[in-house]
Amino acid sequence: MGYRAFIFTAALAACAHAAIIRVPGDQPTIQAGLDSASEGDTVLVASGTYTGAGNRNLDFRGRDLVLESEAGAEATVIDCERAGRGLSFHSGETAASVVNGFTIAAGMAREGGGVACLSSNPTFTDCTITNNSAESGGGVACHSSNPTLTDCTITNNSAESGGGVACLSSNPTLITCRIAANTVEMGGGGMGCIFSSPALTGCTITGNTTTYSHGGAIALFESLPRLTNCTINGNSATNGSGGSLWIFDSNPSLTNCILWGNEPDEISGAHHYPGDPRIRYCDVEGGWDDVGNINVDPLFVSIPGFSNLLRPGSPCIDAGDPSISDGVGDWHPRWPDWYPNGARSDMGAYGGPGNARWLP
Repeated sequence: MGYRAFIFTAALAACAHAAIIRVPGDQPTIQAGLDSASEGDTVLVASGTYTGAGNRNLDFRGRDLVLESEAGAEATVIDCERAGRGLSFHSGETAASVVNGFTIAAGMAREGGGVACLSSNPTFTDCTITNNSAESGGGVACHSSNPTLTDCTITNNSAESGGGVACLSSNPTLITCRIAANTVEMGGGGMGCIFSSPALTGCTITGNTTTYSHGGAIALFESLPRLTNCTINGNSATNGSGGSLWIFDSNPSLTNCILWGNEPDEISGAHHYPGDPRIRYCDVEGGWDDVGNINVDPLFVSIPGFSNLLRPGSPCIDAGDPSISDGVGDWHPRWPDWYPNGARSDMGAYGGPGNARWLP
C-alpha cells in the first residue's frame, strides 16, 4: 500500500470509529456527554437553554472533542445563571477541541466569565459570548493560550480589565468576529492585552467603553497585535484616552483598518513608553503619518444585521494596500454587481466585490 493510500485509509478508519453522543438523547447534560466521549467524538446538543450543574463549567479534560449544536447559537444557550463560567480549557487542549454554534451567557468568574483558556488552544466557531462578567476577561480570558475564534460575537460583557477579551502571554486568532458593547473599569473595553500578540482579521470592534482608564476598544501593554481589515468605531475611554488604541510600550501593526468616531481620540500612548505603531493604508480620524493612510469620513451605512458597511462612494473603497486583492467570503454583505469596485483591497471589515444583497 502506498503512503497516500495508507493515510487515506487511516483517516477513514478514524472517522468510522468516531461516535456522536446526543444531548439530551444519549446523555442528560452537556458535561455528561463530554465525559462519555472518546478522543475524536462529537457531542451534538439539541436546541434549548441548558442550565444547572452539568451545563456550566464545561471541561473537555484535555481531549480532542467536538461540541456542536444542532440548530446554532440563537437556538442553543448555555445559561450559567451567574454560578460559574461556560467553558474552561486548562488541560492542554489543541485546536482539534472545537466548540461550534452556542450562546454562552450569564457566566461569572474571576477570569473569563464566559470562557477561560489556560495553556490551551481550542477552536470556537459561530458562537455568541454575551452578558458575562469577570475581574479579567468578561467574555473570554486567555492565559498562555492561542485559541482561534471564527465568526463569533463577543458582546455586552463586563470586567475590570479586558471587557470582551483579556490576553496574558497569549496569541489568539480572531477571524470575522464582532466585539461590541463590552465595558470595563480599568482598560481595554473590547480587548486588553499584556505580553500578547493577537491577530485579528475582518473584525468589527464597536461601542465598547472603559469608564475610568484608557483604551475604549483595545488597551496594549508590551504587546504586538496585528489587525488586518478591521473596523474600530464608536468606542470610548470616558475618563481616559485612546478611544481606539491605548499603547504602553507596544508595537501594534494595522493594515487596511478604519479607526473612526472613537472618543476622546483615536490613538494614545503612555507618555514615556508610547511604543512604535505601524499603521498603514488605514483611515484614521485626525490622521496618522505613515504609508497610504487617509483622514476622511468613511461614509458608513448600516442595514439590519450589519453596521459599518461602506457606502458607495466611500473613500475607503480601493484605498487599501495595493499588494492585497479583495478577499470576500460568504459571511458578509457584498458590493452590488453594478457598482465599480476594483480588485485592490478596501479598508475596513466589509469591503469587496459581489452581489446586490444589501443595496436596492
